[in-house]
Amino acid sequence: MIPNPHPAAPRLRGDAPESSAHERSRVRAAALHARRVHPGPVGELLQRELDAYADFGYRFDTDRLVPRLAEEVLATPVPLHAVS
Repeated sequence: MIPNPHPAAPRLRGDAPESSAHERSRVRAAALHARRVHPGPVGELLQRELDAYADFGYRFDTDRLVPRLAEEVLATPVPLHAVS
């Protein structure tokens, strides 16, 4: 990999480090959990975004928003009315 000649510049698509298997697994778990804690369109959107990040979105996430989102989703308990 060629080092970024401008270290203060944001990372480009091709030079972002790949996320670890553990992090991708955690994000996928958050995607599934999102549908439980946020039923309906909001949960579906969260699931899609988290799954996309696990597939290839780490290349575009320079501020680590999605990993922070995954952490928040995983910390959210499933509402009692959603438990069957």
